[in-house]
Amino acid sequence: MKNQSGDGKVGAVDTEYQANVTITGFHYQTHLGNAYIASHKFLAVADDAVAEIYIKVPAGAEPHIVFHRDLEGNADVELFEDTTTQGPLNDGTAITPVNINRNSANVSVVEFFHTPTVLVDGTQLLIEWNAAGTGGVAGGSEGSFDEFELAKGKNYLFRVTNRSGQARNIGMFARYYEVA
Repeated sequence: MKNQSGDGKVGAVDTEYQANVTITGFHYQTHLGNAYIASHKFLAVADDAVAEIYIKVPAGAEPHIVFHRDLEGNADVELFEDTTTQGPLNDGTAITPVNINRNSANVSVVEFFHTPTVLVDGTQLLIEWNAAGTGGVAGGSEGSFDEFELAKGKNYLFRVTNRSGQARNIGMFARYYEVA
């Protein structure tokens, strides 16, 4: 099927309703092999303690990113820009991003680390309250509804502070695509 402009490009049309079929930008980037996920599970994070992921964006990358967390209680969720660690040896433990398109050989140029040694948080871009309860069995899964386009050549810190009243597991992940 050709589109109405006659340029030979094929467009998908629903045959029942004659409506154009579209996909999200993220879905499109997945098909191109440019979509990734970086994740880490923090075990038994003490009350008032933090789980942190440090992100280094190289000068040539433009990641479009949505941050998610899974946890078993109340928490503060924060994102900072221009974070400083105690140097490359203290960036934390590397997290290897996974290409969501398992048929693609592309690899992410954005670097992720868990448990960094942070000197300066930087500028706070986001603060959210994750209300999932305190005490006994509680749980919640949240994702920021805001997609951030991170700046080229900057560092970021994604932090979850446990406010549940007891030690809890915290899962954190970043779902993103890169535009070069």
